[in-house]
Amino acid sequence: MKSLFGLQDTLEVVTNGVAELAENATEAQQVLHRDSKKESCKASFCIQSAVDNANFDKIAHVESVK
Repeated sequence: MKSLFGLQDTLEVVTNGVAELAENATEAQQVLHRDSKKESCKASFCIQSAVDNANFDKIAHVESVK
């Protein structure tokens, strides 16, 4: 899976997770956070599409790929 996440540019988000956004975040920080959330969703999709139905039920509700 590491190679798949590397190919999809989501390996960093899978390894480190998505940092919380501060309330007084700048526009650049907001854009970076939004992109990180998109990468997290992309990684979640990759994981969910690679498992069978029995295991999918266990991971379908997970909020973070980490």
